[in-house]
Amino acid sequence: MKRIFFSILSFLLVFSLVFVSIEALNPEPAYASSQFSCFDSSGRPIGYRITASDGDNRLTIQQFKHNGTQYTYSSSNNYYTNIQSSVWGSTKVTAAMMDTNGNLWAVARNGGPDLVYIDKNSGNGTVVLSNLASSGSWDGAGYFEHNGYKFLGFGKGMMGSGQLIQITGTNLSSSSSYDEWSFSKNEVSMVSALSDTEDFAWIVDPSGLPTYNGISPKIIGYNNDQQQVVLGYVTSFNASTQSMTMTFTDTSFSKPSDWLTTKASQVFGFGGSDIYVLHNNNGEVRKLSYSLGSWSWSDQLGADMGSSSNVDAAACHGGSPTTTFNPTVTATQGSCDGSNREVNITLNNTSSNQTVTFYTSYTVNGGSSTSLTTSQVNSASTNTLLKVPGQTNGSNVVISWYAEYTAQNLREPASGTTSLSTITIDASSCSSSPTSKNASSAISASFGSCSSGSATSTLSITHSDASNVYYYIDYSINGGAYVNASTNLSVATNTTNTSLSISVSHGENITWRYKASDTNNDFTGIRY
Repeated sequence: MKRIFFSILSFLLVFSLVFVSIEALNPEPAYASSQFSCFDSSGRPIGYRITASDGDNRLTIQQFKHNGTQYTYSSSNNYYTNIQSSVWGSTKVTAAMMDTNGNLWAVARNGGPDLVYIDKNSGNGTVVLSNLASSGSWDGAGYFEHNGYKFLGFGKGMMGSGQLIQITGTNLSSSSSYDEWSFSKNEVSMVSALSDTEDFAWIVDPSGLPTYNGISPKIIGYNNDQQQVVLGYVTSFNASTQSMTMTFTDTSFSKPSDWLTTKASQVFGFGGSDIYVLHNNNGEVRKLSYSLGSWSWSDQLGADMGSSSNVDAAACHGGSPTTTFNPTVTATQGSCDGSNREVNITLNNTSSNQTVTFYTSYTVNGGSSTSLTTSQVNSASTNTLLKVPGQTNGSNVVISWYAEYTAQNLREPASGTTSLSTITIDASSCSSSPTSKNASSAISASFGSCSSGSATSTLSITHSDASNVYYYIDYSINGGAYVNASTNLSVATNTTNTSLSISVSHGENITWRYKASDTNNDFTGIRY
C-alpha cells in the first residue's frame, strides 16, 4: 500500500532593508541542516567519499573539491557519523547515495538491508526502511530521476538483485516518504556481472552517449576487474503498477595503468554527461568521458585519499568542476513614474562562467504574482533592464527569482524561488504633474513606401522651445514588449529630427512612445 504523508520543511532567510535598497539572500541553496553542501563558494560541485571505519564503527564522510585544475582534499572537512554502531554494529556500509539537494542515504553491506537517512548536523542515522530483501552483500547504490519520479536504487553491485525505492514525500527521515517498486533487469551480451560492477551513477545529460534501441542510458558503472563500461537503460516503466525494467549492456574499456586489479571503483556524477570514478586502492579520481564513439580517461584529478575496502562516493548531480555558477539578484527603488515609483532589478551573473537564465516575478501588498520577462545573462555579466512598474507610496513589493543552467542540471535555489526582502515604496517626493516638455503636437510617425513586404516607420520630432529638448523613445511591435530606440536623443530648437526609423513587416503594427525633458539624461518623474 502506498504510504502518503504531508509535511513541509521550510527555511527562510530575511535581511534588513533601508527604504531604497535591498540585498539578495545568500546565493548558496538554502538547504536544511541535515543536508550536505552541494557546491563551494565558487559554485563548483563538491564530491563526497563515504568510508566505513574498521576501528571505531562509524562512517567517515570526506569532502573533496575541485579548484578548476584538480581535486583537493582536507581532513578538516571530514564529517563523522554514529550510524555504524547505533544501527548496524560492526556491519560495514559500502553503499551510499545522494540526491540533488545534498540528502545522503546509506545501506548496510550485509543483513536486511536497511536504508538509513544520514543527518549531517547530528551525525546520526535514521532507519527509514528495513529488511527490504532476502539477500545481502549490498555494495552499490545511486539516486536517479525518471519521468519526474525520484528513485533510490541499490543492491549487489550495479542493481544486481536490486531494490528500487521511490521518494514520495519531503520528510526524508520518515518511512512514509518512501515506496518500494518492482524492479527487473535484462542483460544483453554482457561480459560484466552486474554484481561485480560495484557501483553506478545517474547520467543527468545522456545526449551523445550510446543508445539502445533509440533509448538513452539512465545509469553508468565501471567494472574494474573486467575493464568494462556498463550502461543501464529504462526499457519499461509503469507508474500505475510501480514497476520498472532496465536493460544493461557493456563495452570493453581498459582501466588506467596504475589501477590495481580490484573490483572496487566508486562512481559518482555531477551534471552533464561526464562521470567520475574514485578508485579504492589509491583514492584518486579520474573523469570517464565519451566522445566520437569511444571512451577516455582524464589524467589523475588529485584527491589522493588513501586505500579503503569499505567505501562509496556520492555527489549532488549538478554542475561541473570547470563550471562556476553563482547567480544573484538585487533590487533598488528606481525613478518616479508620475506619482508612483518604479523598482530597478539587477540580475548578477558575474560569478558564473556560463550563460544563465533568470526567472523573476513580483507581488504587491501580498497579491497575486506577476512574472517579468525571462532573461538570459551571459557569463561574467549583469542585466539591469528589468523594472517593476511604478507603485504607489507605501506599497510593499516582494521580488522572487530563480536561475538555471539546464545543461548541467544547475538551479539556484535548488527548488522553488528565492524571495528578496520586502521593499516599502517611498514615492512621497514623486509628483503627478509632469515636468516634461510637452512636445506632443510636434511628434508624428509615418510609413515610407513598401519594399519586399515591409515598410519603414520614421519618427518626426519638431519643437520650438528656446533650448534643446531631450527624448527617451521606445517602440512596440504588435503590442509586444517595448524596445528602446534612444535613451537621450537631443533635438535642437526649431529643427526637425527624423533619425529614428524601424522596418515593419506587412500586417504588423508599431507603437511609438516617448518621454521629453529639458535636462540631459534626466527623465525622473516624467511619464510617457
